[in-house]
Amino acid sequence: MDDMRVALVGPYPASEGSVFGGVEAATSSLADGLAALDEVEVHAVTAVAGLRSYTHKVTHSGVHVHLLPLFRKLGCLTAFAIDRGRIRAKLREINPDIIHIHTQLMYGYSALERGWPSVLTPHGIYHRETASKRGLDRLQTRLGCRYEANSLRRARHIIAINRYSIREYGSYVRTNDIRYIDNSIKDHWFNVADHAEPGRILFGGFIYDLKNLLYLLEAMAELADSHPTIRLRVAGSVREQGYYDRCLKLVADRGIEKNVDFLGPLSVEGMVEEHSKASLVALASKQENAPIIISEAMAAAKPVVGTNVGGIAEMVADGESGYVVPLDDVKTLADRIHRLLSDDDLRKRMGQAGKAIAEQRFKRSVVVSKTLDFYREIIENERGRRI
Repeated sequence: MDDMRVALVGPYPASEGSVFGGVEAATSSLADGLAALDEVEVHAVTAVAGLRSYTHKVTHSGVHVHLLPLFRKLGCLTAFAIDRGRIRAKLREINPDIIHIHTQLMYGYSALERGWPSVLTPHGIYHRETASKRGLDRLQTRLGCRYEANSLRRARHIIAINRYSIREYGSYVRTNDIRYIDNSIKDHWFNVADHAEPGRILFGGFIYDLKNLLYLLEAMAELADSHPTIRLRVAGSVREQGYYDRCLKLVADRGIEKNVDFLGPLSVEGMVEEHSKASLVALASKQENAPIIISEAMAAAKPVVGTNVGGIAEMVADGESGYVVPLDDVKTLADRIHRLLSDDDLRKRMGQAGKAIAEQRFKRSVVVSKTLDFYREIIENERGRRI
């Protein structure tokens, strides 16, 4: 086919160069890669909290970004009625050849099969991530789970970022047209200079229960005697204040204040610097799908130590590019970190192995090529269905 107009619908950076969370990192990377192709016109449609009126801008890479005010009140309780109407109106105006929806709640409910060929990339496992909610939040999440199931059932074409998610969604997924394509990351992650400092460990992510930072802090306390210069750099915003307070208390109680730095959310440039200086990246999560920070670490030739949950084991080759450890096993987590901090050759060898994997799976040109091929197939198939 000739030129193609693509609408990416989902979380997207409201300000160019300022990324909030892994989904925004993935969508902006894909959009930039697609926009670099002469035959593709890219539009990104996203709803933004606090925005008072519709805004349109064009990024340096040529992506048309459509920012819609997010109607936050009641959310799932109103079936996203206001936001759904705004998203659909904007899509009618754009009139894309294909819609690529990222996330399966509001955006999936709003944009799937609305007159154009469409493909869904689910991010996160909503019913797992919200299982501990209570009260009104619990009611909202129960409704959210219905919307998640509805989107997955209606999707005729799916791009899955790993096999774990498809297994987890189970019978919700009705289509057999599933293409496994990793999230892409921007090319600068493959060019991060190695200025690793001995004992320096990077954690990136929101601070709340599912990220299980308390267990990583316990591992730091286990290692502090044998590695007195060990330093955990915690990059990310606080999502649950009570959980953050528990983390601060543990740090104080275990006497490891000098070994832990809470950095708050960082810019892309700040994260690049943290990766450059890190000896390794560590996650002790209770629930993950495909953490972007693992892709970034591998591209930057940093070994990863992560828990055996979700899709982590599909990203980290245990014993090759890092280590995959049992959930909540502080001693094993500390032991694997100790191995890497104690052996520079092992650390560098695993880092280079991870980089080689990242080149094959996460590099933007690879992901864009696979995605564009799938778009073309979907458009042709949908045309055939209408004849």
